[in-house]
Amino acid sequence: MGRHFIMASHGTLAQGMKNAIEIILGSQPNLFSFCAYVKGNEDITQSINQFMRQFATDDEIIIVTDIFGGSVNNEIMKYLINTNIHLIAGLNLSLMIQLLTNNEPVAILIEEAIKSSTQSIQYCNQTLKHCAIADNDF
Repeated sequence: MGRHFIMASHGTLAQGMKNAIEIILGSQPNLFSFCAYVKGNEDITQSINQFMRQFATDDEIIIVTDIFGGSVNNEIMKYLINTNIHLIAGLNLSLMIQLLTNNEPVAILIEEAIKSSTQSIQYCNQTLKHCAIADNDF
C-alpha cells in the first residue's frame, strides 16, 4: 500500500502546479496530475475512470481538485465510497507542499495542511501596513 497524491483541475492547472512543486521539492514520484477538458470533447467520467485504474485498490490516495462543486470535483466525489481515497477542494501550492512534506496519518496530515495553507493566504497590502504600524510602536 502506497500513498499517492493527485492534483486534478480544469485545463492544465494541475500540470503547471506539478511543475512548480518539482522545481521547489525535486522529483515527486507519488505525485500525479489530471488535467480535464484538454482533449476537446472528452467524457470526463471515462477519463477519470481510466486515470484511476493505475492505482491499486488498497493505495491511500489524496486527491486535490481546483474548486469545490466543479465538474472535476463532482466526478471524483463518486470515488469516496473507497475509504482509502481522500478528497480536498482548493488546490494551491502551499497546501500541496504541506501534504507532500509530511508523513503523518492521513487525517492529521490533511487537517494540518489545510490549516497551514489557509494561513498562508494573505492580502499583502494589509500585512505590510500592519508590519509598518508594529514597527512604529517600538
